[in-house]
Amino acid sequence: MAQASQRLTVAEARLGRAERFAAPYLRDVNVAEARMQNTHHDASLARIQERLDNLRPHPPACAVERDLGIDLPGL
Repeated sequence: MAQASQRLTVAEARLGRAERFAAPYLRDVNVAEARMQNTHHDASLARIQERLDNLRPHPPACAVERDLGIDLPGL
């Protein structure tokens, strides 16, 4: 039991050292990830804007003609 406790203490200390060593790199990774997400967002907006700018109106697939000779009651 004492040996397991000692191993846990050593493992926790190693983990703490690894976390402290990785911290500056983790910040760099987080900054790069945020930039990538912003770039992806901007590119998506640009693609959407381009699609909207290139829309061309099309005539309706079907049309309702006026005065089809249908008399509605009360009119």
